[in-house]
Amino acid sequence: MKMPTPTSLERYLRTSITVHRKQVTLTWSTAEERRRREQEKRGEREKRRERKKRGEREKREASKRRERKKRAEEKRRAGEERREQEKRGEWEKRRERKKRGEWEKREESKRRERKKRRERKKRREREKKEESKRKEESGRREASGRREESERREESKRAREH
Repeated sequence: MKMPTPTSLERYLRTSITVHRKQVTLTWSTAEERRRREQEKRGEREKRRERKKRGEREKREASKRRERKKRAEEKRRAGEERREQEKRGEWEKRRERKKRGEWEKREESKRRERKKRRERKKRREREKKEESKRKEESGRREASGRREESERREESKRAREH
């Protein structure tokens, strides 16, 4: 609804006076004007209330956003931590495997060394036996050779005696 322009009477009614060096406008307003002003005031109040509500809503949303962001950050950090733990676990496993590998290598070399020692010992034993057999055989041969020699000598003696 369009408001009517003030008439000359209304303009006249709005007189300005000075009270304690301050300009004050005295107005004899019409009922319509009053209604309009009240409406404007109500509108202002409404706007203020709206602004306040919007501000509160924005604050709430901002805090929610911050909370969501915080939660997301915590989640991300937890994920990183978990991955780090897993990686550390992998490293530990790898280190363990490496240690185990080195230990197994050491054990294998020890086993090989023991086997070599055993074989050397057996060979030495075998060689000793063979050596003793050879000596025994050569001794026997020598003994039999000596026996034969002594027998031959005796034979020749007997032959000379006869």
